[in-house]
Amino acid sequence: MLVLLLGLACWTPCTLRAAEVLSQKIDLNVQNVSLKEALDLVAQKGDFIWSYNAQIIAGNKKVSLRVKQWTIREVLYSLLGEGYRFIARDQYVILKKANKSSKEAFGYIKDEKTGARIVGATVFDPKTLRATTTDSNGYYRLKLGKQINTDLVVVKSGFLDGSLSLAPQEPRYQALNLVPLPPDTLQLRPSKPVTWNTFTQKTAQIFHAGIQKWHEQNVRGSIHRRWQVSFLPIIGTNHALSGKVANDWSLNVLSGYSRGVYFLEVGGVANFTKSFVKGAQIAGVYNQCFGPVEGLQIGGVANTTLDTLLGFQIGGVYNYSAYSDGIGQIGGVSNYAGKGNLNLQIGGIMNHADSIEAVQIAGITNIANSVQGVQIAGILNNTRKMKGVQIGLINRTSDCECLQIGLLNQIGSRWLPFFNAKGKGSKIRL
Repeated sequence: MLVLLLGLACWTPCTLRAAEVLSQKIDLNVQNVSLKEALDLVAQKGDFIWSYNAQIIAGNKKVSLRVKQWTIREVLYSLLGEGYRFIARDQYVILKKANKSSKEAFGYIKDEKTGARIVGATVFDPKTLRATTTDSNGYYRLKLGKQINTDLVVVKSGFLDGSLSLAPQEPRYQALNLVPLPPDTLQLRPSKPVTWNTFTQKTAQIFHAGIQKWHEQNVRGSIHRRWQVSFLPIIGTNHALSGKVANDWSLNVLSGYSRGVYFLEVGGVANFTKSFVKGAQIAGVYNQCFGPVEGLQIGGVANTTLDTLLGFQIGGVYNYSAYSDGIGQIGGVSNYAGKGNLNLQIGGIMNHADSIEAVQIAGITNIANSVQGVQIAGILNNTRKMKGVQIGLINRTSDCECLQIGLLNQIGSRWLPFFNAKGKGSKIRL
């Protein structure tokens, strides 16, 4: 056991060093020296040993390079060109000829003005939507699809967009300098205030963390696709750019994430949408939209919109909208609608709304700021302003033009059993 632990202790630093050697930064100043001499000097500065067949390089070729704080990988590509690949193992770096049918693009993204490496830039194929981000050294590596796209898009918040043109059937090493935007063009977009509950806050953190965070900041506007299929968020036909793509049709085997839904989205477990739902969104368990819902949400358990409900929600247990200006909600247990108007709320136990303009029905309790229409509850109806009819065991309102039918009925400070009423302009006599 002790021998095993000692072996692991020795192996781990070696493995980490091997993984980091190509990202190590060095200064190099060679003028008209042989390629072999230059490679030997790089190995000396990087503290590693070369392993390669001398016949695969033009060792006597004269090269010149003067750089400061470039990664070893970047230096090697500058000296050798893109027809090679490098593998770091322990204290060795193995040099091999690259496969000409390689379906990867890789290189460095820098600031044209300062020369600094740009961290977190998004590099993507606009046809297949495969995407990646640059690491702490500004290095990117992107797997390409079967049909090689000759133009990749490079975007980073605070810079003008760039593009990379790739030659078919060749190794694809390319560096690109992005041009910074003038300071007066960098404006922050005001955000709409949203009331977060614990669950939706945690969900938002998940989908705006890590690589998705960079893509959200970098890729401006929306990408449109006729359809998408996904297994999990970002594991599907829209890849890591899922949150930037609005789809006409979407099938999510387990769950999916998109910018918007135009016609129909179906999820075996859950659907998550960043900006809007204009069509229908159906999930076995849960639908969540961070923007307005103009269409229909049907969830086996729950539906939420963190913006405005302009359409309709049907949830097996629960429906939630931060704002409301739509048709209504039907929930097996409860419904909540924030500031605004709804026509209809039907809840197995409870409803809460700012304003109802037609019907609010609950098995136990209805709560609203204003109701114009009918309010029916198994136990309690409670609203500040009522215009219409309240039917329940207990009915309460502060001001109304209404009829109350129940065991106890309150209008203002007046309580009456069975029936209570107040017409337009009438005064309550105590």
